[in-house]
Amino acid sequence: MYNGHVDGSFKIYDLSKSVLMSLIKPIDTIIDFGARHGESYDTFSQFYPRRYIMVEPISVCQEIIDFKNLRNVELVRGIVCSDSTERDYDDMFTCVDDNDQSSNLFSERDGRYGATKKERVKLIKESSLGCDRVNFAKINIESGEYDLIELDIFKKFESFVMEAHNGLREGFSYKDVIEKLKDDYELITYGNLDYKDCFIVGFRI
Repeated sequence: MYNGHVDGSFKIYDLSKSVLMSLIKPIDTIIDFGARHGESYDTFSQFYPRRYIMVEPISVCQEIIDFKNLRNVELVRGIVCSDSTERDYDDMFTCVDDNDQSSNLFSERDGRYGATKKERVKLIKESSLGCDRVNFAKINIESGEYDLIELDIFKKFESFVMEAHNGLREGFSYKDVIEKLKDDYELITYGNLDYKDCFIVGFRI
């Protein structure tokens, strides 16, 4: 069910914290899709999840976890995909330095935020995460959200905050997420819907 829109300026970590504060404790599992440089750790670790999974293809995420000695973090270095995917790697991904000084990956397009470089990315079968239930997922994966919502693992998400990228993948916008999930989640959009990205908060019905 789409419950409307809130206009204004928002940050994904502030929205994530609000959602996490509303959940029944204790929290079993949090997954951070697009963990990038591990910025979520200070926010998410406050809720003491039993499992805290970061999903990020770029190597610097592991380096930062080691350097900062982040505890109780499972790093999945790669892109989560369907179990039916036959390939083990995707050679078509591009690493981009965007305007908030973080790095993201997206497939088969040129970066518009800054310098890019090709990286060979491991594809991780969704069942290998071993998740029966995911209390919360933060999703910021540069148009990869349109693939993620099609995976079986998404059905296990009780709540999420997603940055939806409008037009980053040709023909796709936040409206496609709303249409796909409106029967299973209570959804609210945040930000400027006409901008290149906006946020979607969802709670499973």
